[in-house]
Amino acid sequence: MFYFWAHPFDIVHVTLEKDGFRATYTLRHRVKNQWGRIRNIYHSLIMLVFPMLLHDECIEIPSTLGKTCGYSDKLSLLPGEESTLYISTAAEKFSVELVKVGEKLNKVHEITDINGVYQNIETKFPSALGCGWKPTMKYKMPDDLSSGCYILLLIGNKNNDTSFIPFIVRPSKVDNDIAVVASSNTWHAYNSWGGQNYYINYTSFPSKYIISTERPFDLYVRNPVNETCETSRDHLLVGERFIWSWLEREGIGYDLYSDADLHSKEIFKSMLSNYKVIIISTHNEYWSLEMVDHLKQFVKNGGNVLSLSGNTLYKEVEYKSRSQIVLDGALFRFQDLYEESILGVAHDVRGFTTWAPYKVVKDDHWAFEGTDLKNGEINENA
Repeated sequence: MFYFWAHPFDIVHVTLEKDGFRATYTLRHRVKNQWGRIRNIYHSLIMLVFPMLLHDECIEIPSTLGKTCGYSDKLSLLPGEESTLYISTAAEKFSVELVKVGEKLNKVHEITDINGVYQNIETKFPSALGCGWKPTMKYKMPDDLSSGCYILLLIGNKNNDTSFIPFIVRPSKVDNDIAVVASSNTWHAYNSWGGQNYYINYTSFPSKYIISTERPFDLYVRNPVNETCETSRDHLLVGERFIWSWLEREGIGYDLYSDADLHSKEIFKSMLSNYKVIIISTHNEYWSLEMVDHLKQFVKNGGNVLSLSGNTLYKEVEYKSRSQIVLDGALFRFQDLYEESILGVAHDVRGFTTWAPYKVVKDDHWAFEGTDLKNGEINENA
């Protein structure tokens, strides 16, 4: 069953209901003309309602199910903070290793000989509602951790039985000038564990517009366990490692935050607003309105933003609950929140999937100071 209605100018509501699961999607395309409104309605019907009428839900059994895999109730946390782990494994015993991801991989903590428990998927829509697993254990971050990205390796007792849970450890106080915001919303957007993400198998209810954070990460997020940071075209966690590694090599201190941290009014006010520079990392496509407002406040108050991300600030998401991220369906450029008005640049679909080197056209620009680059030179490594 579905319900659909549109306000005369700028809002489309679509409510889907099936097997006791009900969700309402509100698409706030702030259109200013009739064609935009028609496009908005068409987009809603095609992308939400029509696929639901054609397809029934089919859970794709993840390749990691039966192996050692799991998730945490927290992605971002402080040194010394405790999280709850939900782990399923066919192994009688397993171990965990906490590794910092940067220029090198540094193991900082481990626990061995943990009793393993196999857990079935308890929900019909794991991609949207999570796995429904029972807590396996509490895990406390060491008190002396520096801010950065950490992965908790889950290691079974057989070959090829290793997966990971990512963590972002934010600082307890601001000691550095630079804050890096990891593209954690995009990590979740591309996670298809359980059968769906924003891009894969979205033709089944409840569609690609709801994703749960209460499920393991699949291999598409790519386990960054190579000993050194090697060249790779990757736009998720592994791709972000290059920025962290470069900052470390250059001796530049930084603190790491998640998208949800930038969304948080409390964390922005007490922490992020106090930095001189915020770096947006790699592929930060999905933003809440709160994230946008906080970044605008940061710039208005004299802060500097370095956007090293492609396809940035493109689509709106909402944090419906602690464990669900909902894609609202609205491009920010349809809401009078043009990316270039905030960042100075914007994604253009005409450049999508193209690769080209950069040519220097203004060598006296401050960005080229100390590089010895001259007008007309081609930099294929940029």
